[in-house]
Amino acid sequence: MRTPLPSLFLRNVTQNWGEKGEEWLKNLPVLVQELTQQWNLDEIVPFKNLSYNFVARAIRLPDHLKVILKIGADPAEIEAEALSLKVYNGKGCARLFSHDLQKGAFLMEEISPGFSLKSSFPQNDEFAVSTASHVMNILHTHSQRFKSFPTLEKWLEPILEESSPIPTRDLSKARKITENLLKTQSEKVLLHGDLHHDNLLYKNSGDWIAIDPKGVIGERAYEIATFIRNPWPDVLYYPDMRLLLSQRFTLFARLLDIDVVRLKEWSYVHCLLSAHWSTHNQQEVIQTLKYASLIKEFL
Repeated sequence: MRTPLPSLFLRNVTQNWGEKGEEWLKNLPVLVQELTQQWNLDEIVPFKNLSYNFVARAIRLPDHLKVILKIGADPAEIEAEALSLKVYNGKGCARLFSHDLQKGAFLMEEISPGFSLKSSFPQNDEFAVSTASHVMNILHTHSQRFKSFPTLEKWLEPILEESSPIPTRDLSKARKITENLLKTQSEKVLLHGDLHHDNLLYKNSGDWIAIDPKGVIGERAYEIATFIRNPWPDVLYYPDMRLLLSQRFTLFARLLDIDVVRLKEWSYVHCLLSAHWSTHNQQEVIQTLKYASLIKEFL
């Protein structure tokens, strides 16, 4: 690779995966070269805003198709994403072309022009919610129980564990809510798991397409939880966040035909889970817990 990798990307990988991450970064140039030959790629151009995975635009030969190459340091995470794309099969989500789970990599379509739903915030939040709801309804038609994917029960273990670094006063209420929600889930589907503004891209066909699915099995109501706290951190500076939350909950409940109470409860629980995932960044933990306390006012 001729292009130097962003320092934030290097720092994120080493902080998140330690020695394993350092070894992965060391081997990354060779891995990219191997996949370039394996999938007959040309013009590999990494994204400038890499965070935790290596993502690059490329041209697939001989058909000169524009594609996205994604490689991750966590094979399980990449496997779940690739398998999610395979299940969705281009319906509401980007189309998967090839994957190599041993190398933790896959090839998918490039969405063009590819501007994100974040472009509608804050001017047209109602449009953003309506768009996200439409995509959710498409994705949630896949109701089979897939053994290859984690479940919400697994995801939410940090909330239920005594060892979580989140303050006890926040966790005690969240644990009770989580236990009740998990026991009373409706039909379980394959959830995207990270459906927020930056993961919804506009395609020249006129459709909005989801990217970067995490792939988790659970009830539909959980899906809005990530969207509710996004776009992050821009949403923190919205003039009236209570009004914004109220309007979002009401609209999602109507468009998805889901009990608004469950939407609010899942959003609160997910906020605390996000704080747990962000413990390496104390400032983000503080901001996320503040946002969670705002959602708690609706419970």
